[in-house]
Amino acid sequence: RVYQIIDEEVIYKFDTRQGKAEDFYESLKSSDLALSNFNYGIMGLGDRSYAIFNGFARDLDTTLGKLGAKRIGERVEADLDYEEDFDVWITEIKKLIG
Repeated sequence: RVYQIIDEEVIYKFDTRQGKAEDFYESLKSSDLALSNFNYGIMGLGDRSYAIFNGFARDLDTTLGKLGAKRIGERVEADLDYEEDFDVWITEIKKLIG
């Protein structure tokens, strides 16, 4: 299932298998953006058999925090069977941005 929440905020989904997220991430990491007015939620989807499980989600979360952004809720690191994790996460995000 894919859910979109569209309000006055933008939610990005990145698929690192397609290689598009790396360019965005490298640009963000090397920027001097002040993101103190940016709030975000993050849920990573990974495969525990990989050496670096949910590494992109962790790195993106850390970088956004260093740039002053404020995370909404907890970061969730889901494995291949992500449906239940997603349902819990999206319910919490909806409550927090209510």
